[in-house]
This record gives sequence, structure tokens and C-alpha cells, in this order.
Amino acid sequence: DQIAEALAKVTQLQRLPQAKPDIFTGEEKDIKFFIWETALDALIDAAPISTRQKLCLLFQHLEGKAKLVVEQLQ
Repeated sequence: DQIAEALAKVTQLQRLPQAKPDIFTGEEKDIKFFIWETALDALIDAAPISTRQKLCLLFQHLEGKAKLVVEQLQ
């Protein structure tokens, strides 16, 4: 029963559209940041990846000043 339930949950999750955050520049208003952050968190949490890979994924969704800040962390 547990295996069948787990498979059903995985199938349901695979049918959901994957979160795709916009490119964040740092010029957006606060509410746009929170929407972007939620979408990015959903994208990153959905993938079993390392911290370094998460940082690279974050870097791909940034532009402008925000990208420069993360670039300094790498």
C-alpha cells in the first residue's frame, strides 16, 4: 500500500507544471521579489541537487546588481 501511495504522489507531482521564476535584477518592487523567491524556492526544492548546483541555478535566474552579488560568492 505504501509503495502504491508513493508512486501515486510521484505521478501527481510530475503532472504539475514546474515553477519557472523570472529573471531577477534587483530593481523590482518588494512584492515581485517575494513572488520570484517563492518560485525559485519551489524550483530548487524540487531537485535533489548539491549546494553548489543550487547556487548555479540561482545565478541563471539573476541579472544586473543581483547577479553581481552572487557572482562574488562563487
